[in-house]
Amino acid sequence: MSSAHIIIENDIKESFRVAAMRGLFDVPLETKNRHEWMIDIPIEDMEWNIGLIVGASGSGKTVCAKKLFQEEAYHSGFKWSKNSILDDFPKNMTIQNITNLMNHVGFSSPPLWTKPFHVLSNGQKFRVELARILAIDKELTIIDEFTSVVDRNVARIGSYAISKSIKKMGRQIICLSCHRDIIEWLEPDWIYDMDIKQFSRRLLRRPKIKLSLFRVDSKTWKLFKEHHYLTRSLCKVARCYVVFWGDMPVAFTSVINMVGFKKRVREHRTVVLPDYQGVGIGSAVSEMLGEIMLNDGYRFFSTTSHPSFVQGRLKNKKWRLARKPSRVRRDKLNYNRADATNRLTCGFEFIGESYKST
Repeated sequence: MSSAHIIIENDIKESFRVAAMRGLFDVPLETKNRHEWMIDIPIEDMEWNIGLIVGASGSGKTVCAKKLFQEEAYHSGFKWSKNSILDDFPKNMTIQNITNLMNHVGFSSPPLWTKPFHVLSNGQKFRVELARILAIDKELTIIDEFTSVVDRNVARIGSYAISKSIKKMGRQIICLSCHRDIIEWLEPDWIYDMDIKQFSRRLLRRPKIKLSLFRVDSKTWKLFKEHHYLTRSLCKVARCYVVFWGDMPVAFTSVINMVGFKKRVREHRTVVLPDYQGVGIGSAVSEMLGEIMLNDGYRFFSTTSHPSFVQGRLKNKKWRLARKPSRVRRDKLNYNRADATNRLTCGFEFIGESYKST
């Protein structure tokens, strides 16, 4: 059903306080509250993944969404245990499936995956809730109060991360929100505006994220170290940088010299704060750093085991595969360093725009 005439009525019970309020504010005597909507959302013949019903609080978004679409599609929240959030996903899911969903929604911080839901920030809860929604085989999900409890910068970043994952997975969601600042970032296929009773199809382009990179003291690492996916350590001689979106610090990166090689450096630590993950900031930061190193006459290398980094660089012509995926042998490790064992890692060299396809 895409159109409906909806009427909601309820009796007003007269009480001493109600009567006193009427007298104080000259409220007319009525026996019923009545709300009426004529809604038309013509989407039967269109392909879509994301719909947005937007309007002021009390404009009827929830009532109309439940009446127009399947009420069982309405997401009323999950019950979360006091265990790790990983343990609250469906029992038949592998850890690989769960972590893939976490990465899909831009929550790529393994240290945080071990925590229970109630200790996460509102922005982190927002991402995890969506990951768990995607873990359920459901054709349509209606999400109410979309981004209402998160910082507005986090709301915009989160909306874009979610938009990418929903479209990639071919799922359908309808978001109900009183916030209009997310529209361009969510990139919905259609919008119904409850305030003016208007339906529109939207082909919006997300605003560009403008990042700035600054050299900083190594002490800045303490703001980011809890969120690195492997380690909290930082080499004492690392050259450190912080990335800002506007006046907000959103990422950290650093480089160290490669021992035994002249004019070669490697990426040492790159971390994007959880609230800003999922929109490609990590990849952009590595490229920004790579361009700086190339301009300074260095060759820039990076070793990573992060799945999204590996996949992205294999497709990116600015990166050259320097070492195929392999595991570090224990007998080759320097135990004074936090090297990786039992993990597949890839080595890449950043070559910028000089790559020529053959």
